[in-house]
Amino acid sequence: MNMHHRIILLFFIVSGLTTCKKEVLEPTIIVANIEREFVIGYVEKFSKSGRLLQFEVSTIKNQPCGNYTVKTSWQQSPSLLSLNIDGIAKNNDCIGNAAIAKGSETAQSLSEGSWPIDIKIQNIIRNPGKLSISKGSYQLILESTHGISLIQKELKQIPSGTIWGTISYKPEFAATARVFIEDLKKLTKNNFLDDGEYGYFTVQNEIIKFRDTPSDLSILPIVRNQSMDVDLILHLVNTYRLKFKENITIQLSDTNGITY
Repeated sequence: MNMHHRIILLFFIVSGLTTCKKEVLEPTIIVANIEREFVIGYVEKFSKSGRLLQFEVSTIKNQPCGNYTVKTSWQQSPSLLSLNIDGIAKNNDCIGNAAIAKGSETAQSLSEGSWPIDIKIQNIIRNPGKLSISKGSYQLILESTHGISLIQKELKQIPSGTIWGTISYKPEFAATARVFIEDLKKLTKNNFLDDGEYGYFTVQNEIIKFRDTPSDLSILPIVRNQSMDVDLILHLVNTYRLKFKENITIQLSDTNGITY
């Protein structure tokens, strides 16, 4: 039985129990044993106008085609945030190998404070909770996780002026990668971050680990503070890309929404 049929069956069971128990004054609470099929995470998205919070949804299991996506919808009001997972959008033409299907929704600007939030599946299964926003961090606490798995409860804000990313390289170009890091240090400052989850990377005892990195290449992490003109950093990155484009890959972003 697929997820949609399980949810519909649960809906009729709940409806039937509600109809048969009208004489009961206390509401009947039914906990659904729904298999977890989606993973929920959240990251900051940056632009020149500021930062917004983006909720990312992905399937736990690979889907048959690489171009399948997770269909989602978002509603936001002063009294409630609501993320609904509508299901998996299947394209008529199957492209790519089996892969995780993904979707995302970006919230409008959120002020500091406590926001009630619902994460729902097909508008039937409801997981209520609270999103707390304070200076420096976000915290998402759910009362239930029916059908979903939450990647992280707390997300730390990336400090303004931060530049982050990776340089990946073939083993024989390790020295070139280290020289690039040293050249970048001349244009930037040290950035000492507290331990925690920052969405794109985690920091633990000054060790930085990035997610979604290629497994077939060596990686050096980069987290720095901008101290020079952005054009100087762009020039440095493009110089190395042009000279070593077959052997190194540089990925850098900053809190102004610039991708280098």
